[in-house]
Amino acid sequence: MLNIKQYAQGALSTFVDGAFGMLRSALLTLLVFLPISVAHAAFVAPQVITSTATLNSNLPQLIATVDVFPLPIVVVRTPAVITFLHFNSVTNVYTPADVYHAGQTIYVQVADGDQNTDPTTIQTVTITLTDNVSGDTETLILTETGSNTGKFRGSVASTRSTTATPNNSVISVSVDTMLQATYTDPLDAITTVAAAALVDPFGIVFDSSTGTPISGATITIINVATGLPATVFGDDGVSIYPSTIISGGTATDASGAVYNFAPGKYRFPFMNVGTYQLQITPPAGYSFPSQATDASIQALPTAATQPGGAYTLVAPSRGATFNIVAGPPIRIDVPLDAKGVNLFVQKTALTASAAIGDRVTYQVSIENVNVVAASSATIISDTLPLGFRYQV
Repeated sequence: MLNIKQYAQGALSTFVDGAFGMLRSALLTLLVFLPISVAHAAFVAPQVITSTATLNSNLPQLIATVDVFPLPIVVVRTPAVITFLHFNSVTNVYTPADVYHAGQTIYVQVADGDQNTDPTTIQTVTITLTDNVSGDTETLILTETGSNTGKFRGSVASTRSTTATPNNSVISVSVDTMLQATYTDPLDAITTVAAAALVDPFGIVFDSSTGTPISGATITIINVATGLPATVFGDDGVSIYPSTIISGGTATDASGAVYNFAPGKYRFPFMNVGTYQLQITPPAGYSFPSQATDASIQALPTAATQPGGAYTLVAPSRGATFNIVAGPPIRIDVPLDAKGVNLFVQKTALTASAAIGDRVTYQVSIENVNVVAASSATIISDTLPLGFRYQV
C-alpha cells in the first residue's frame, strides 16, 4: 500500500477574492515515502499512479491530484568474457590457456554478470565449442562457480580425430587446429566469440624483414643436461620422433606415422620435463639468431595472420634455453635475418687504348649476388683520376 504524508510548505493564502470565496493562491508540497525492499529489475509497461490528498482548513476545501510516474529502469549490460583454461589437479588451480594437446580436457569459462540474476542460487549458461578443421561442435552447459559469482565454468574431453560427431561429449581436434567458443548473452542477443586455443601448434621459421616462411632450416632440439640431441616422442606419446627436422619438410616417427610441415613450419610433439635449446642451421643467405627487434617483427603485416594475431617471440626464438614442464605444448617462432647484401661493382672501358685527347667510353655495372635479400636504394659514385674529365 502506498502511504502519502502531506506537508505544507510556506503559508497558505488567507484572503478571498470578491464574494465568491475563490482561493487566490496556495502552495502544497507532497512528500511520498516508499517502503525499502530488495530491488529486482524488471521490464514493465509505463503506469500512472493517481493519488488524492485532502487538506482540512477553515477555507474552502482544496483537492490536490498528484500524478506519480515511476522512474525509468536503466539496465547496464555487462559484456561477457570467454576464457579457455587449464586445470591443475594437484593445486586445484585454473590458469588461462591458449594451447592444448589433443587428448587434454578443454576447460572454458564465461564471465557474465547479466546472468547472475539470482544471488542465492547457482545458475547455468550455454556455449558452443567448435574445431575449425574437423568441424566438430559440442554444446556445453557451464555452471556458475558459486551462488553469486557471475562466472560459469565447464569442460569437455578432446580426442585426435578429423571426424565430426557433434554433441557426443568429446570434441574432435587435430594438429595445428583452432578451437572456437561462441556464447550468446540471452539478455541482449550479443554474441561473444573466443578463438585463442590452438591444438598441438607448429612453430614457424620466417624472414625477420618480410615475414616470409623459410623452409630448409635445420632444427635440432638439445637436452641441456646432456648436451646431446633430446629424446622426442610422436603424437602417440610413445613412438620415437626425430630430434632433428627440417622446417617445411617432413618427419617420420618410429611407428611409421608421417608428419608433413607447411612452408616454414616445424614441430616436436612430446618431450619429457627438462631444459632444452633449439639449434638452428639456417639455409643459405640467412643468419641466426636474428638481430631484428620484436617490435619491428610484430609490425610486419604477416604478424596479424599468426595465431593470436602475433608471432610467438620468446627468448628461445634466438637460441636461449627453455624449460618444458607438464602441461600445454610450447610454441616458439624463429625469425632469421637475411645476410648482408653482396654487391658486385665492375667498371669496363669500351676502348682498349687511347691517346691524349681521345674520348674513352666506359660503363659501370652493379650486381646483387645475394639470391635471398634485395638491395635497398643504392648510389654509385665514380671519381675520375687526374688528367681526365667527363664529356657529354
